[in-house]
Amino acid sequence: TLAEQQVAIDVAAAYYRLVAQRAFVDVTRQSLERARKLRDASEAKLDAGLVSQLDVLRAQQLVSQAEMQFFDAQSATEDARDQLQFLLGRTIEAAFDVDREIPRPDPTPIDIDAAVSAARRNRLDLKIRADRSADSEHQIRFARNQLLPQVDVNLALTRRETSNTFAKSFGVDGYQFATFFTIAMPVDRTASLVEYQTSLLERDRQRRDLTTFERQMGDDVKRTAREQDRSLRTLAAADANVDLGRREVDVAQLRYERGLSNNLDVVTAESNLLMAETRRIQALADSAIVRLRLRAMLGIFNPRTDVTGGATLPVQIARVPPW
Repeated sequence: TLAEQQVAIDVAAAYYRLVAQRAFVDVTRQSLERARKLRDASEAKLDAGLVSQLDVLRAQQLVSQAEMQFFDAQSATEDARDQLQFLLGRTIEAAFDVDREIPRPDPTPIDIDAAVSAARRNRLDLKIRADRSADSEHQIRFARNQLLPQVDVNLALTRRETSNTFAKSFGVDGYQFATFFTIAMPVDRTASLVEYQTSLLERDRQRRDLTTFERQMGDDVKRTAREQDRSLRTLAAADANVDLGRREVDVAQLRYERGLSNNLDVVTAESNLLMAETRRIQALADSAIVRLRLRAMLGIFNPRTDVTGGATLPVQIARVPPW
């Protein structure tokens, strides 16, 4: 079960990484188109004598940067696709596509104390360590029992007289019960004592391991819960920055078209918008991944229903059965 959960998280992380890279390609493509339009407009204004050569050079540099970012995004998309293909266990090249939408996270705040309590109730790896600790107690009782002397009680039915004939020797008369005790203890009990002491050491080690893991698990749950809260705040700030960046581009473009400023403001606004959209896409992908990681930390992650809030990953693969 733990291995299945880890595989599901790895596949989901690779999936959302591919979705984010596809979104990066779209963003960089739009940025490239806007940069080319700005370059064409700057060259037209230069021919009309309305701007200087510096404006055209800035626009050309913006186009060059946008092209490099677009090519880098395409290359990163292919790398993400190969990684997802590998995690899907596919050895042949199969055409597939992914859903472009990343689910929005639930803005409901998390009670950290309740989350830690849920993890202590549900985490399978904690239950495994608790079972090991209980098993060490059984090993101690077994080793202690081996140190006790061996006491045997024997009950025998025997005849103490002879029979006159061979036929009478098969009768049941003349038989009596005989009871005797046997107590045995080896002189050298070094091996048993060593086994007993080893069991005590193993019991203490298992207890320390259980206590340490409980503390570490609590810290991990708190850290992941804080990470999710931070991702929600980052996503909200990124959404606001994208909105502001688009307005900044519109204002800068309008001022440039009316001759109130040069295209330096437009170039700067375009760069800021691209960075804001990149951060928003990354924040959205991170929030989707950390949601799954938190459910795994709480021990309530079900790979078959919790990947996209009740459905499996929407991967569409051509000419092959659905995975």
